Amino acid sequence: MLKFFSRGVSLDVLGEYQRAKSDYDEAIRLDPDDGVACYNRAIVHTRLGMDREAQTDADRADGLGFDPSLLEVAMNAARAEP
Repeated sequence: MLKFFSRGVSLDVLGEYQRAKSDYDEAIRLDPDDGVACYNRAIVHTRLGMDREAQTDADRADGLGFDPSLLEVAMNAARAEP
């Protein structure tokens, strides 16, 4: 699962949104309760103009207890590491 999730993140950063979506699809298939993968796929769906799918994924991530503000805090802390 981690392989697909990590590659999805990399592809998203590179602007390869359709390929990122495919990797997030596989990550979620392997771990349907991964709220972070659902949230990331929601972002990719938005970038692809798939608004209905984006909302579904965002709602699913929320239902799994994912809080995007916690991700932002973690990323800011990681950037501050020497």
